[in-house]
Amino acid sequence: MGLTCRSRIQDGIHPYAALASIEPEKLHGLPFIGFSADAALYFRERIQSIFAHFQIQPRIVHKSVTPTLLSLVEAGMGLALVPASGSSLRPGGLRYLPLVEEENIAAIVLYCAQRWNDDNPAIKAAYSILSNND
Repeated sequence: MGLTCRSRIQDGIHPYAALASIEPEKLHGLPFIGFSADAALYFRERIQSIFAHFQIQPRIVHKSVTPTLLSLVEAGMGLALVPASGSSLRPGGLRYLPLVEEENIAAIVLYCAQRWNDDNPAIKAAYSILSNND
């Protein structure tokens, strides 16, 4: 999980854009675009647990799903916490900053289930990719 912010704003570079990573405590009181409970409940709950653990009170200005969420960040409405995998969807004007936190509170759990007798090559390839722990 990490922070997505604009890499440039009209009057210069966003203060966080030059950072390589960010501590959760720096997120207190900032405007955020959050995940919608209707469409992305898991991510919304994960982010709320991060905020609660680090006693962060963000100012939620809008709620959406990943593609729109990133567009709203690009438009300058606020910042967003997104999974690292979702950061690859970001427009060119955004930066992804990994959260620095030793307790791994921001970890996302991914499960893969398959039928025991399915020999579809696409399933085997997907399993191989998903089980890679790099």
